[in-house]
Amino acid sequence: MLGKFFNWLRTAEPKAPPGPEVDFSRKEIAAAALLVESSRLDTDFDQAEHDAIERIVQDNFGLSESEARQLLEYASRRQGEVYSDWVFTETVRKEFSQDERGDIVGMLWEVAYSDGTLHRFEAHMIHRVADELGVDKKTMEKQRVAALKRLGMDDAK
Repeated sequence: MLGKFFNWLRTAEPKAPPGPEVDFSRKEIAAAALLVESSRLDTDFDQAEHDAIERIVQDNFGLSESEARQLLEYASRRQGEVYSDWVFTETVRKEFSQDERGDIVGMLWEVAYSDGTLHRFEAHMIHRVADELGVDKKTMEKQRVAALKRLGMDDAK
């Protein structure tokens, strides 16, 4: 009996971790993982932030509501499996154009402000990610102001 078990262990094929039903691109997963990470930094991942992320990925990646949910669930699992968000920022840096990387920073600002408050950890992450993505300070500020406008908020720094 024990021999059969050890034989099974030696010959069993490892199963891949469950993935999403929809085949998302690496760049979509990486961008979504950064959005999820940014929403968790203030330790209060509320419904407003969740709804904002879902809407953002729907609008920017042309996804249905169901597909957006699947992407976020998968990105959240992937984000939880890594120690650092470097793998995601590196993917975004390599696979998005310069203008698209600026748009990703704008999405991060929008998520950060979606609960009505900008936490200092959120701001720090956005500044760090923008720097890693090669997004200059002028573009980052322009994206911050645009995110506030999209949310109907004043430009109160």
